[in-house]
Amino acid sequence: GQTHSEGGAGNNVGDNRVTGKRGGIQLEPPTVRGERVLGKNKGQLKRENKRRKISRQLQQPDDVQYWRTHEPNPEVTYIPRLPRAHRGQMDPAGPALDHPAADLLTEYATFGCPANTGNDWTIDELQAAIDVGPHVSAMVPEAMQQLQEEVAIKISNGQVKVFLWDDLKKNLPPKLKISRIAMIPHKSKPYRAILDLSYPIQFRDGTIAPVNETTTKTAPRGSMDQMGQALQRLIYAYATADEDKPIFAAKEDIKDGFWRLVAEE
Repeated sequence: GQTHSEGGAGNNVGDNRVTGKRGGIQLEPPTVRGERVLGKNKGQLKRENKRRKISRQLQQPDDVQYWRTHEPNPEVTYIPRLPRAHRGQMDPAGPALDHPAADLLTEYATFGCPANTGNDWTIDELQAAIDVGPHVSAMVPEAMQQLQEEVAIKISNGQVKVFLWDDLKKNLPPKLKISRIAMIPHKSKPYRAILDLSYPIQFRDGTIAPVNETTTKTAPRGSMDQMGQALQRLIYAYATADEDKPIFAAKEDIKDGFWRLVAEE
């Protein structure tokens, strides 16, 4: 039978590797005209990525083979997970250590994920964010009940800590920023909690730029270039397949497949 294989054009990961600040090989962060990218520049970054992706697709040869006959590999073995010290809940192991981003993931697991969200906020700016309060969607009684239950679970799992603002403002973390919470309807449960990181806060005669706009983008170049192209590639692969051979397809739904990262101190 026939199975679908990787075939589309994208970034050559090998062209984007640099040495990490703690050693090891990492992937370069994105830049626009040689400058690091902030959230407010992401539109320009997307346009440049799209132009680069189309250019590489046009350079791709016409004889790309989308199909191959599956053959079992007797050399594939299970790689056991070895316990080691790590921060948060992310601990790459086994085949994940063969990924081009393995060194970067290991650094995140060891030291935490770097987060540069711009200038520190003053106590007055933080108070302005507190005064905004939650999004109206989070004030629905059912949403409030679900949020309280989720917070209790995350506390028991060691994922969050809860502070009263009157206590927290007496000893503020220097990088603290506050964004309003919203409760969005969800297909598998009544609501999904999100932080509205794009909401500008009114402050005196102007606004406080939202966290999304002031955050430096560090996702490696090419990490998202293939997103949005899978369907077109599948359609083309099916249309050019040998009509005399069967096609086998499978869809895998990975539940709770996210790694929870902690910020670098």
